[in-house]
Amino acid sequence: NTPPSVVPTNTPTRTATPGSGAGGGTYDDTDAAITYTGLWSSYVWAGTYNGSARYSNAVGNTARLTFTGTSFTLLHSRAPNRGVMSITVDGVMIANLNQYGSDVTVRNQWTSPTLSAGTHMLVLSHASGSYTDLDAIMVR
Repeated sequence: NTPPSVVPTNTPTRTATPGSGAGGGTYDDTDAAITYTGLWSSYVWAGTYNGSARYSNAVGNTARLTFTGTSFTLLHSRAPNRGVMSITVDGVMIANLNQYGSDVTVRNQWTSPTLSAGTHMLVLSHASGSYTDLDAIMVR
């Protein structure tokens, strides 16, 4: 089944100020503040933030965001072919996010615990399974 095409809405995203980390706001998967290692393919799917998301199909691929704030929320999909994404902040693994779901759902949310105020390095790693994905990161 091919996901339906949608026309992305023009929702502005905030970009990082060099050296200070991305401030509060929502960072779409296409935002330049998020850097990717390995192949993360973009896909269009109705209901995702701004109409698209990215998926990894190889364990070890990462997505990184340096941000300034006290918490963040990941927007992601769940599906039968999704695996586990490891979430690391400032070099400490804080969670393994299981993206498996018996049905396909979008805009699922996972919120971090409260962090100390300041600049943090978030690393999302494809830890296991066939695919993991990232739709957007909301920084507070």
